[in-house]
Amino acid sequence: METLANSLNGLTVADGLLAVGKVLLQIAVILVIARLLLGIINRVIEHMLLRDDQHRPAVRDEQRAKTLASLLKSVSFYTVFFVAGMMVLESIGINTASLLAAAGVAGLAIGFGAQNLVKDVVSGFFILFEGQFRVGDYVGIGNVEGVVEQTGLRTTWIRSFGGEVHIIPNGEVRQVTNFMGHGMRAMFSVPIAFEEDVERAIAVLEEAFEKAREEGALENLVAGPKVLGVTNIGEAGVELSIWAQAEAMSQWALGRQLRKLVKETLDAHGIKLGYPRRHVMMHPMEPS
Repeated sequence: METLANSLNGLTVADGLLAVGKVLLQIAVILVIARLLLGIINRVIEHMLLRDDQHRPAVRDEQRAKTLASLLKSVSFYTVFFVAGMMVLESIGINTASLLAAAGVAGLAIGFGAQNLVKDVVSGFFILFEGQFRVGDYVGIGNVEGVVEQTGLRTTWIRSFGGEVHIIPNGEVRQVTNFMGHGMRAMFSVPIAFEEDVERAIAVLEEAFEKAREEGALENLVAGPKVLGVTNIGEAGVELSIWAQAEAMSQWALGRQLRKLVKETLDAHGIKLGYPRRHVMMHPMEPS
């Protein structure tokens, strides 16, 4: 303001009004350019993240794309108008270098006090941008497993099967296990009694699996089921491994279906399941 006032000293009223008008025109031009630039940036963000076609990049989840778009628009808004504000202050004669220096010192102090918050927000941004998980996914984070109920820039909410909700700061997310793959494994072992014919047991199970596939009795099946063969000979009997793949979050239900089918099939063919046995040898005591 001092510079503007000095420039007005010694000028006529007309010259003074002209100088003020020039400054106001500069301010108006700066604000118009800022507004136009912000509009261009917003259109680019929407084109990259929200366009509805098959060539859109890795951000496929609509909710995550909208969250990222909103975040980037907010960052762009404050950045553009911060720069425009500095230019406006310069145009009316205010030294912005001292303001920036003071703001830098204040920002440094705030940064030290809120470093955990900044860490959470930055981590949250990359979780959203990289698509590590999304709402509805079954994930494991540290020693917590459950369904993602909410994910934001600062925290992630996980509901475990017991109903507990775990609120995890994004800065503490070190390793994520996402159980939402296309083909999730359902695998278990079935012990067959030692005296049973293993090849016959495998044949009747494969026949039952083929029939179940043809009838569509196994829900959310991706691949299998099939008998992998003999994987162990233990005290309970000869163990056969059963393998299948299911849609995400359906592997447990498919495993229960297959166990029931295996038991019914073996019973129908008179094939006994194995169980632990003990042979006790009794020796008569010799008379003394």
